Amino acid sequence: QFAKAINAKDVAPVSLYEVNRNFERKDVLNSFHRHLCGLSTHHSGAVSSAKLSWPKMYQPGGTAVSVRNKWATRFLSKGSDRFGRWSWLTLTGKGTTRVTFISAYRVCDGAAESSITSGTVRSQQEWMYASLGHASVNLREQFVTDISDLITNLQGEGHDIQLSMDANEASGPGSGVDRIMSNCNLVDAHSLGTTDFSPMPATYQRGSKKIDFVLLSPRLADAVVGVSILALHDGYLSDHRALVVDFDAILLFGGPTSSLVAPMDRRLTSTNPRAVHAYTTYMRSHFDIHRITEKVNALCEKSANGQWSETEITEWEQIDYTLDQGRRAAERKCAPRRSGQHPWSPELDRAGACLSYWRLRLRAFTSQTTNLDTLDALAHTGNIPEASRIRGTSNFVRQETRRARRALKQVQKDADILREQHSAETAKFAATVHKMDPKAAGAAIAARELSSKQFRQLRSVMKPSRSTGLDRIDVPNEYAVLREGEDVPRIPLVTKEEMEDVLLPHTEKRFRQQQ
Repeated sequence: QFAKAINAKDVAPVSLYEVNRNFERKDVLNSFHRHLCGLSTHHSGAVSSAKLSWPKMYQPGGTAVSVRNKWATRFLSKGSDRFGRWSWLTLTGKGTTRVTFISAYRVCDGAAESSITSGTVRSQQEWMYASLGHASVNLREQFVTDISDLITNLQGEGHDIQLSMDANEASGPGSGVDRIMSNCNLVDAHSLGTTDFSPMPATYQRGSKKIDFVLLSPRLADAVVGVSILALHDGYLSDHRALVVDFDAILLFGGPTSSLVAPMDRRLTSTNPRAVHAYTTYMRSHFDIHRITEKVNALCEKSANGQWSETEITEWEQIDYTLDQGRRAAERKCAPRRSGQHPWSPELDRAGACLSYWRLRLRAFTSQTTNLDTLDALAHTGNIPEASRIRGTSNFVRQETRRARRALKQVQKDADILREQHSAETAKFAATVHKMDPKAAGAAIAARELSSKQFRQLRSVMKPSRSTGLDRIDVPNEYAVLREGEDVPRIPLVTKEEMEDVLLPHTEKRFRQQQ
């Protein structure tokens, strides 16, 4: 329910506290990630719960922080507290920009408890401190000290901080909230004046004051464009209100954020000698033409001499861009993998695209990368209903993947029959359009397909400088010469003698190499 709510509100980073889940259990942790992945194009998350031998799925306390969709492309690192008091997630921006989102829960004020068997957050932390030899610890004061140390250390490494926290205390002189803000130079996002709260609403259902906070570093405060506090149970059930902070992402990260895309299907396979030869040959040529080795050595020498500057960074990035262009071009030099096991038909094409679509959707749950353009193209080819596209649970995707696999196997069994039906329908349509005999139209289509296959083979052998050199095939034409034994006249674009002139020297060369 919560995952659907944040998806509907298009929320990017999410901080949760007092999640009441035992994240030390794999099934609980997987459930957390699965639900957020199912409704996100990408997702990265960090969780915390007290590291105890807790037998149940329900465990009081705990926190979680997640970043979704495009912002997940900026994920850098994550961590958590062994007492389950906080978890954090760091995103990277332009240059050395680092933004760390922390979700924290501070225990409420109360009397000490003697045993962990009571199951409360306080009893868990007291028992853990006692097991480390620290009795009579003031948990609330210890929280302020430890969270301040964590934030100060991160700030020393150049991180900007967002601390989302259930403080179980209102802000005021001498309060733990104000001491954290003072220790770490943070400001309350909801006091910045971007929205007029009069009066400030209570954030706890059974309370009368604001005890939940989003505290920001000064640079993050400058990137805030709006704040709000939602009503209770807005989209999901909770006894706390949701606090919302809206950032200008370009100011936050120093530049726009791009979507992750899945890597394109590779033509290069290391077990295919022809593909490896074509790839490496082109890359060697690319290195020589662009003098890659010379440029890299020159930059390495400047770096060793301490002469590295913004100019050298720009040159290094240009080399990386040139290499990427070379890799893409070298991929295109490798022949695509075509099995040719089953004769083509529209049904086979749709069934294959449908299975590819659901496999890509299923892969996204583990790789967390999805090429949306590729998915849309496969969904269009596979004729996948819109209602199925928007459903995102992993169980549904696995079920559809199995169904698509079964459908493809059935189509492959009937591939010959489907091919004959498609050819007959195509010939009938061509005969109607061109006012031909259906048998003659079928023969012309078959001849064109055979000719196209032969020209592809010739083109792969001769490798013309321009791909359009042999893309043409014999076309029916009323002015062409009618050949003996053929119903449709054709123009010979390449003669037998011309083919021999090209293929014979090539064959002789290969024969000598084989000898």
